[in-house]
Amino acid sequence: MPKMFASSWWHASTDNTNYEFPLLAVNTQRPGGTESVNKYMSVYCYGKVKLRSINAGVVLEYENTEFYAFCADGFAQKEGDSVCRELGYPGATEITFGNSGVKNVIGFHNFTCPEGANSTDECTLTFTGNGHGCVLGITYVSCEVRVNPTDGSNRLSITALKIIATMFLIPAITSVFDI
Repeated sequence: MPKMFASSWWHASTDNTNYEFPLLAVNTQRPGGTESVNKYMSVYCYGKVKLRSINAGVVLEYENTEFYAFCADGFAQKEGDSVCRELGYPGATEITFGNSGVKNVIGFHNFTCPEGANSTDECTLTFTGNGHGCVLGITYVSCEVRVNPTDGSNRLSITALKIIATMFLIPAITSVFDI
């Protein structure tokens, strides 16, 4: 199992218009006090790569206690596919580059993957911790999202459904039947 590098706390709540559907929001601070204990759950991330949003965004990797962006120079389809596959998606649908509105420092250069790589661990890269020499800017990747989440192509959706079922559906069913 890859090393664990971070944890986040998720605040689960509902709004007045839709009680059945939980709203999840990341909270970077561990919850305090007894009143909030049942509303939070710990989420551990295994691996070192993430995207800025769920299936698309800036490619970031954890190194030396922070996330650094990838330089887009030489970043092609096979590199995008390896990032998406590591995150549980079948592959990349779009790879773009730029710098607008991004605060992450470019730290990774010369990212190269063999054809068919399933994670960034199968690839080579150089960590510099700075963007010197990067011409194209930061890499953005969009990952393919399958319409049917039951086909196993998107572990993130399946995990989210399991969390929702555990937190909300089971207590609701047991309260209806007075179990």
